[in-house]
Amino acid sequence: MHRKTAARGPAATALSASYAAARKVIHLSEPFDETFFFVDTMECPISGTVFDYLRVRTKAVRPIARDSDFYVRYRGTDPSLYSIIVCPGCAYAAYRDDFDDLLEEERAALWAALFASLL
Repeated sequence: MHRKTAARGPAATALSASYAAARKVIHLSEPFDETFFFVDTMECPISGTVFDYLRVRTKAVRPIARDSDFYVRYRGTDPSLYSIIVCPGCAYAAYRDDFDDLLEEERAALWAALFASLL
């Protein structure tokens, strides 16, 4: 489950506040530069942990060159450094677009591995 927390008016703010009140959300504890990043919220498909993570603002991305291997170089913030999301509850990691896109067999196998590591 993916919930955006960027405010889009009073209704979105109220929805975000009620969602956070209904579920314990692990919030970011370190300060960050709001010029380049914004906070979004994700629910882990493995452990059910709801947590905040940083996303790069589109206006912060400034490509300056493309190498022969198609690697894009950026001035300032490189968005590829922030493309993986890691659950603080169980350490499940994936790209943002794939984070909650798991088959039930994959979810069960990851849950079993997490449970076995806790024993």
